[in-house]
Amino acid sequence: ALYFLPNIADPFTAYPELAINHVPFPIGAALLMGVLGASMSTANGGLLAISSVMSRNIIQRDILRRMLKRPGLDDRKLLLTTRIFTIPMMVAAFVLGYLIPQPGVYLILAFDIVFAGAWAPLTLGLFWRKANTPAALASLIVGSALRLLMFFITPVEYAGIETMIPPVISFVLFIVVALMTQKKYPGRHGIVD
Repeated sequence: ALYFLPNIADPFTAYPELAINHVPFPIGAALLMGVLGASMSTANGGLLAISSVMSRNIIQRDILRRMLKRPGLDDRKLLLTTRIFTIPMMVAAFVLGYLIPQPGVYLILAFDIVFAGAWAPLTLGLFWRKANTPAALASLIVGSALRLLMFFITPVEYAGIETMIPPVISFVLFIVVALMTQKKYPGRHGIVD
């Protein structure tokens, strides 16, 4: 991009600028459609995944069964609950997209948030005997929230650092919380050797 656009004012517009003004139309259209397709696929998958997790794991398992001691939702109500949860997720995505209109960046951000929050629980959950639920929850919440926060506060000249710091903090937090909560929440699963 620097070869074709040495004096570009906003580096986030380099990709569309190249696709629209510096390559033949069919190639530029294919480049833009590729980003659009990947963004839509990621958005659909993300909406369905978070809605399913919220309805099945939070509402059905944690709230209804554990807290209220009631039976879970039947398949029809579970599907309806999943569909309802897509609405607030879509509103949140719309607000974020309206405030900062950078769709290519959101594709990277979506994967970074998952990486920052889920790296430690997935890795340590498989290979460390002391891994437990409080550590996984703390790591997921703090890692993901920190990555999202750093998206807004990291200056452009430090781009890239916001991808590296949250997973490391999440990893350390996982270990600290797991060790602090071992007596009340011991690890329940075997280890993969």
